[in-house]
Amino acid sequence: MNTEDTSNQTALTTIDWYIPTNHLNLSYMMAFGLVLPVSGFKNRYYTDPLSLFPGNILCFADKIPGTAIAMAVEEEPHLLPCVIKINLQNLKGPVHTIDSAGQVHGVPDFSQGIKDFQAAVVFPGPVPATWIEAVYFQSKKEVAAFKESLQDYSNVDPGIVCLRTNKTLFKDKKNKEKSDSVSMFGTQESFPWPNAQKSLNTIPPRPDCDIAGACGGIMGLLYAMADHGAVQAAAFQGAMADEDSLPKHPGDISFIYPFWAWTSRDSSRTYNTMFWGMVKNIAQASSAETAKNRALDYLNQMIATQLEVFANEKAKPALESLVQDLTNITQNRCDLTLSQLLEKHPKPFSRAVILFFLRESSQQLLDFENENFNASDRVGAAILFGAREGWMGLSPHLKSSSQLRQAIFFRMAVLARTDIPADLASAPAPPVLWRNLFILDQDSNQEWTDELEQAAVFLAKHQNWDCIHTHVLLGHGEYTLKATRSGLELILDGLEKRIIHKIDRSKFVQHLDQALSKGKFSDRIQWEIKKILGLK
Repeated sequence: MNTEDTSNQTALTTIDWYIPTNHLNLSYMMAFGLVLPVSGFKNRYYTDPLSLFPGNILCFADKIPGTAIAMAVEEEPHLLPCVIKINLQNLKGPVHTIDSAGQVHGVPDFSQGIKDFQAAVVFPGPVPATWIEAVYFQSKKEVAAFKESLQDYSNVDPGIVCLRTNKTLFKDKKNKEKSDSVSMFGTQESFPWPNAQKSLNTIPPRPDCDIAGACGGIMGLLYAMADHGAVQAAAFQGAMADEDSLPKHPGDISFIYPFWAWTSRDSSRTYNTMFWGMVKNIAQASSAETAKNRALDYLNQMIATQLEVFANEKAKPALESLVQDLTNITQNRCDLTLSQLLEKHPKPFSRAVILFFLRESSQQLLDFENENFNASDRVGAAILFGAREGWMGLSPHLKSSSQLRQAIFFRMAVLARTDIPADLASAPAPPVLWRNLFILDQDSNQEWTDELEQAAVFLAKHQNWDCIHTHVLLGHGEYTLKATRSGLELILDGLEKRIIHKIDRSKFVQHLDQALSKGKFSDRIQWEIKKILGLK
């Protein structure tokens, strides 16, 4: 393997990067939110060039060997070939390139450019699906066939990628292997580059896509309830923050802090350790029922082996009682109602687990109301439900925001790539919460901008909230005040100088907080507010 020198560098902006695959692999990546290496597909993978370099993504520079496209559809006759055009401008750090002779070159920092005449780049996956610029098919007929196939999947939104046709990319894919190797990829070693495979596959990267998918589900579900209260908002902000910049959290959700303790570090707090250990087991389960069994097995293991539990006179009996009730639930032998179970187990950890065992979907969690189930219980449950469903399992309406997808897909990729050196640049900002738009922090004395005032007036008028004050500025002169059946009538000569609508901020905050606790506003209202504020 050669080390890349700095002479004859090609700027990355001049290269088009392509990933040949098939329509079923593409569908899975669109649903998952990541451009995946082979290991990320589990048992739903159809052979394509990604299989040559396990754990890595293989991207061709400007041209694709015909045999690579043929390889992507050789496993099944119904597969449609397609080509992903991917933007690698945000990829930094060490990668490997393969030149026209099939030789591997180490590149210390991909963002600084690569040596001229490189045929492909190989780097550890996954990367965010938002890096996909376009997906090419051979014809409009195949684009239509692909769109039709997506109707079988409720978790794939065809709008997240741009579908195009480009016959040139697929030209002579069956009969020009020799021509390809000579004209495009040199004469020493043609694709699929056996020496390059041998060189790069000695220690393949091992990304954890199970954790990535679970984290995507968790972040998506936390966002769905983030505006419902201060505790939920703090939880979402904590989940989206870097480990070094976690926001201050309300004390009643301390059992889930630090976020992602299961991916980065152990906690010395017993309930924190148990909670994230259970999340990890749920994330690695193969089905919803398996998730419950794995969670139950984990809790039994904690009782038997965790010193802080089995040696604690209070914690052990409480956990044993919880496990017994959960066991009864799984065996349909529980005599207690949900409300009785929540009263019996007052800890947020226990209540979150109970609802996880009694409800099957995230929508059921969002719709659930019970006086014994508070905000911190709901946050804990959201993490468990999100881990079970993953990003792929969330309802489409919970992940329709393009800004949310960008923010979550990036963080999913980073979490999957723990201990992998290549960098994905800076994290996209998550969507702004409605609570934060109007500064619901009661300790803040910050003045609203004119745009915020205008947005607040629009929202208050639309919702008929009693928090608007109308100021009419009149010029000098005499005015007549007349009583009518409908009220008072002010008569003046000429035109009024100005009418100003102002918001009673305290009342507005109360109305907004109450409305958000019941759910988000309609899409039209959200669109109008974002338009006024100049948000995407």
